[in-house]
Amino acid sequence: MANTLDSGLNGTLISQAGLDAFVGAFAPMSAFTTDFDPAPASKSDTIQVPYVPAASAAADFAGTYTRQDSTLNKRTITLNKHKFVSWYLSDVAIAKSPAVALERFGMQKGYQLAKAVFQDILSAVTNANYGAAAHTGVAANFDFADVIDIKQSCDSADMPEAPRSLVLGSSYYNALLKDSVIKDASALGATANQTGSLPNLSGFITYRSSLVPANAENLVGFAAYPSALVTAMRYLQPSGRSQDGVYRPVADENTGITLGYREFYDNDKGEVVAVLEAFYGYALGEASSLKRIVSA
Repeated sequence: MANTLDSGLNGTLISQAGLDAFVGAFAPMSAFTTDFDPAPASKSDTIQVPYVPAASAAADFAGTYTRQDSTLNKRTITLNKHKFVSWYLSDVAIAKSPAVALERFGMQKGYQLAKAVFQDILSAVTNANYGAAAHTGVAANFDFADVIDIKQSCDSADMPEAPRSLVLGSSYYNALLKDSVIKDASALGATANQTGSLPNLSGFITYRSSLVPANAENLVGFAAYPSALVTAMRYLQPSGRSQDGVYRPVADENTGITLGYREFYDNDKGEVVAVLEAFYGYALGEASSLKRIVSA
């Protein structure tokens, strides 16, 4: 006789905790153009993702209206990336584990999945794709004046002013928290000291991430306009389903970030086996819309 899994209890608890952890670690991806949707898709499907590039300069009227480039471009994203985390819980472990333990377990798995996907996408942030770094220096010397210099680099590249994001590795972000210019500014200092988070700085939406990959180029962060990189995520539709399994998307209603959850029971071992997976793809956007920050 097949086992019927209680998908409304342990599976839901763990998968939701995993999604919450994934969304939290994945927040800096908001710096780019994203198309996240719980709609089902299959491997190698393509998604047309629109993005807004830097607009063409205004022209003088000379009797006719010339056709300028469209202000809405698109990238074709192939869904060819598939990463997952998995685990198993015995009947005894499930019976003895309190809800808080199961939630923490799911959070750990969700974070590891976010780390893998996040660093895979950011592997594209290289000198070959986006050019020389806008800032080079160690974290100990990084301060608000450097943020202004990075802003100037963005300005010189005609990067649109809004929305711009500044994504920094933890040591660089924390260096700004200690900067006297920020600490002494009443509004900035109050927010930074009380929450440990920076508000918008010089027009940048700021993000801290300990997951920025070095990419063998000493990458520690970047400034970006959304057209720099385009990514899409969907729910991987299972090609076959076991009668005693659970297969469903897990989506965040605010961001649209969608993961897949699979769960089935191993009768021989008395274990519930579960998988949390991410199905996605990405493509380069405009090179002028990202400025790298490196340590050396």
